[in-house]
Amino acid sequence: MLLFTILLILEGGGMSLKSRIVSITMGIIIVIGAGSIIYVWLSFRNLTKSEVERVGVTITTVFSRQASKPLIEDDFASLNSLVDETKRLSKDISYILVIDKEGKAVAHTFTKIPPNLMSVKSVPSNKKYSVATVKVDGNTVYDVGVPILGGTLGVARIGFTQKFLMQYLKGMVRGMMISIVVILLIGVFAGLYTARSISQPILHLVDVTERISMGEADVSIDIHSKDEIGKLAESIRRMAASIKIAMKRLT
Repeated sequence: MLLFTILLILEGGGMSLKSRIVSITMGIIIVIGAGSIIYVWLSFRNLTKSEVERVGVTITTVFSRQASKPLIEDDFASLNSLVDETKRLSKDISYILVIDKEGKAVAHTFTKIPPNLMSVKSVPSNKKYSVATVKVDGNTVYDVGVPILGGTLGVARIGFTQKFLMQYLKGMVRGMMISIVVILLIGVFAGLYTARSISQPILHLVDVTERISMGEADVSIDIHSKDEIGKLAESIRRMAASIKIAMKRLT
């Protein structure tokens, strides 16, 4: 629809043929480029979200199993050590939070736990895990919760952010935009070359027909191509020859 609108504007905008060709070329490149960027952005973002959830559930499940022993033994030093080791596994781990069966945080990576995290609903009894979207320090985080020992010891919750994956995505989109600019420049030069190769013969034929209309029959037409413009030039040659013959007869 956008491309149709551009073509419609160019059709009746009073622009020269050269400007039209260049503008249409640029419009097509911009529309295709912008569409490609939007498609890649949305596809990669959705893929990133599902990948974060998949990896997040795996990491949180393993952590919950490892956390069961220190919780049973009330070994909070080992539990905090496990929390720190797990936090170092990935830059996309925003936080780790262990909540006991009374709803009390017994281990975490916060200086102060954000109030909104404690209000996140616990894992339903009929599910092995839950995934909730929360805000932490202004960033969107996927909070993955997994029951510890079936929920009898509480729940392990790990927050995963898309920050670093989104940085990668932005870098990829930036590279695509640079490529589109390069293609756009190439397209402009190609459009100018194409426009010139079409407009110059047409302008030459316009000049020829004007001179013929002024009574100048001996006009040289320097176009010998086999395309439509060449056929038009040949028709004008025949017309000029016919006019020249008619003028001789009159004299």
